[in-house]
Amino acid sequence: MRDTANLKTRLMIGLMSSRAPYTRAGIDFASNREAVLVEQGSLDATRILRLVDDVAINFRLVDPVTDVFADVPRDLIGVTAEDPEGVARFDAIVAELLDRVEAAEKAQAAAEKAAEAEAKRAARAAADQAKADKAAQTESAG
Repeated sequence: MRDTANLKTRLMIGLMSSRAPYTRAGIDFASNREAVLVEQGSLDATRILRLVDDVAINFRLVDPVTDVFADVPRDLIGVTAEDPEGVARFDAIVAELLDRVEAAEKAQAAAEKAAEAEAKRAARAAADQAKADKAAQTESAG
């Protein structure tokens, strides 16, 4: 079972603007090709509203470890319990993102394990070749 709480806390808010470079709500948008990552809880309500009002800005949730992300519709930014349907839609986005993050982590672990196994095979093959070379030298010298 995954550690959902830990995964959720490491998610960051990714902000992208099609009008970059410029600054909005104290956030510098240097490029329209790269998201500016902001930690959860670092934006107050006023700054969030200023960002939501800027139609050039798109929002996403990003896992900085795996670079997996999910776009978040503008109408779900700052959704509260007063809008249970909005909360459910947002929660569904988060759940799907966490599934993709977990899959990416498993794929990375499998790739690392395969690379480790390949390195061991290569080391064994090199050792076997060295033994064969030494045996050939001993045989030709004797």
